[in-house]
Amino acid sequence: SMQKGNIRGLFKSQKKAIRSIQNVKSNTPTAPLFRNLKILKIQDVIEFEIKKFMFLESKNILPKPLLDLFVPNMIHHNYNTRGRHDPRAPHRSYAPMDKSFLCQGPTLWSHLSQELKSSPSIKSFCRRVKKNIIKDY
Repeated sequence: SMQKGNIRGLFKSQKKAIRSIQNVKSNTPTAPLFRNLKILKIQDVIEFEIKKFMFLESKNILPKPLLDLFVPNMIHHNYNTRGRHDPRAPHRSYAPMDKSFLCQGPTLWSHLSQELKSSPSIKSFCRRVKKNIIKDY
């Protein structure tokens, strides 16, 4: 995981670049520019890539050592819940672990709609997720 300071610096550079591309003033709000150009903000790129990784995990497309990083909820309980097949975040013994993809992945995955999770291909999943992110700008 990247530290907030690094992401903040990258985001400032990204906003500066998008303003330059659009040839607008330095104080122009960037949300509409990101939306119009269909470009993800740096933090959203990170979350997008984690969601893509989790999609591949859900389809068992990842190499076995990566698949073994996650266990489904049903291993921990016998309840017939909607998310019983979803991956469970590992137990965290220290705070920095919360920012790792191992913990963020299952959490981000659990917040996706069933429609997104059941996308037929990685291409359609990525297209739908990116569209959902950008519409919120």
